[in-house]
Amino acid sequence: MRSKHDTWDINSGVGVTAVWVAAARAAETARPDARIHDPYAEQLVKAADLPTRILDALGEDGAHTEVLRHYLTVRTRFFDDFFLHATERGTPQAVLLGSGLDTRPYRLAMPARTWELDQPTVIGFKNSVLAAASAEARSDHTALGIDLRRDWPDALVRAGFSPRCPTAWLAEGLLPYLPADSQRHLLTAVDDLSGPGSAACVEVFTRPTADSLDDPRLDRLRKELGISLTVDDLFYDEPGIDCAAWFRAHGWTVSEANPAEVATDLDLTLPEEGGLFDRPAFVTATKD
Repeated sequence: MRSKHDTWDINSGVGVTAVWVAAARAAETARPDARIHDPYAEQLVKAADLPTRILDALGEDGAHTEVLRHYLTVRTRFFDDFFLHATERGTPQAVLLGSGLDTRPYRLAMPARTWELDQPTVIGFKNSVLAAASAEARSDHTALGIDLRRDWPDALVRAGFSPRCPTAWLAEGLLPYLPADSQRHLLTAVDDLSGPGSAACVEVFTRPTADSLDDPRLDRLRKELGISLTVDDLFYDEPGIDCAAWFRAHGWTVSEANPAEVATDLDLTLPEEGGLFDRPAFVTATKD
């Protein structure tokens, strides 16, 4: 069961999900018809202390891996485009909250200044792998190792972030892993720190049930990889907040995208509802 002050590294708990996501990006990048390109994802996965079989498994076309890889490809592409559009609009700064093994500052055209925040051990692992790969950020980039359940806004400002300046914010695969009070604190901080012209992009989905994590496709993959993750390993036993409603109530303009519809534009297929990805959505909020 998750606790209020628990921690993790890249090989345990929530950290394992970051490796899965990177593995999906690596598998998609290797395909001849790839919809995304991440030249560092494979190196990050191979450096983790998890079975290297994860790369092979997610690269296969079996039904139990295809939905997972397709969904993470759709998610990555949607948020890639969010940052590319923010950069085209001239947004001066961007923040990746709970960045995991995200490599966007190293592989995309991003706003001039970028920050990423995650657990210190996760940030340390990623920085060491990217340094070994001679990766260079394409912006003025700062990685902060800090728990998002703590006073991260103060750390962000002390690291050079300009409050109330137009900012592009991303919370990808994050909110369900935070307790409800931390979710509210995070959204409140985003609102307080954002100037007019800011935009926030958030992935939201309901807390999975034990049945959804026992989806046969995911269960088969976990058994192949020797990984055991349960609902209690990942999520708090409480409902999260409705972030779309929260942003609307605080004066932001909100749009919601259905991943299945986004997938259609990429010539991919996702289930409309149920199973592994029960009602996920991509929420984009803009501050006038």
